[in-house]
Amino acid sequence: MPARRLALFALLAACSTTAGTGGSVLPSVLFDVSPSRSDAVGTSHADAAKDSTAVAADGFSLADLPKFDVDFDGLFKDTAAAETLAGDTADAASDAADQGAAELATAEDSDTSEPWQPPADCAAATQKVYLVTKDYQLLAYLPQTKQLTVIGTLECPAEYATWPFSMGVDRQGVAWVMYSSGELFQVSTATAQCTPTAWTPGDGGFIECGMGFAANAAGSKDETLYLGSAKGKLGAVDFGTWSAKPIGSLAINPGWPELTGTGKGELWGFFPMSQPAKVAQIDKTNGAVSTTKELTGMQMGTVKNWAFAHWGGRFLLFFQAESDPSTSVYLWDPQADTFAMYQANLGYPVVGAGVSSCAPTSWLSKP
Repeated sequence: MPARRLALFALLAACSTTAGTGGSVLPSVLFDVSPSRSDAVGTSHADAAKDSTAVAADGFSLADLPKFDVDFDGLFKDTAAAETLAGDTADAASDAADQGAAELATAEDSDTSEPWQPPADCAAATQKVYLVTKDYQLLAYLPQTKQLTVIGTLECPAEYATWPFSMGVDRQGVAWVMYSSGELFQVSTATAQCTPTAWTPGDGGFIECGMGFAANAAGSKDETLYLGSAKGKLGAVDFGTWSAKPIGSLAINPGWPELTGTGKGELWGFFPMSQPAKVAQIDKTNGAVSTTKELTGMQMGTVKNWAFAHWGGRFLLFFQAESDPSTSVYLWDPQADTFAMYQANLGYPVVGAGVSSCAPTSWLSKP
């Protein structure tokens, strides 16, 4: 990371339903945010400064700053107290992950389902979960083994001082990465090579959005890339016209979810800003929600980065609080209704997760 700096940064132009509009927000929002602050949507995941030419007085770039991040670790970097605190935090996270994995072990070991066979039209690359980080890394993640592989570094020709914001992956295994500028790129999941698209940033008011592909119906080969905005709006990408198609208002406030779809044609969202944080199934026709899981009892802290993916019939929540050294993985099994930390400290600030609608729909104990 660049030299540590303390920054109070509150510039945000987030998705809205009116092009070119935005609102001032707080630098961070707690999971247990009070109702009077429930419309604040500032997080480092979404520290989306639109003025890409802005440069601080001493010459360093906004890209050098953490996402709405006050770097307390850097302030105490050389003190014994900080080292002790970091060690205690890492140990606690590791213990929590071990406990969560143990609670899930019984279900995994008793998996008697038939070996997974992906649909014939699906590329081999679609069987993994893909992650993109704030520092431009594209990663492949195998949930059943917790294996994380670096694919490469993104060098998309985006506006200056912008960074990856969210991601979806289609049935051909191609990643679609939205930057903090609102630009949308196709990215190879084999090489991390970027290809610009004709998408107009901010079309329909959709600029920085959570993203996820979902099959149009159970077993369908057709799919849609859905968008979830900071202002709680649901939309979709029209690839024929490269424009945004507004759908409706999300029924959870505050919104700004990360989205994921399933091969069964379902669309789900992770809403870390709501009180309490929630995972909910979203009606693709109007934004209404049905099945909802309240993530109570989890002291995740102050929201910094988050991402979301469905794989193997379970939901992976990638989350980093401001006090966390990196992103950790939480797992919700809707069938058993268990929710726990699955893997602590991946070592990266994950801001987007992409999984194809071709991905396994039942958990695989072995790769």
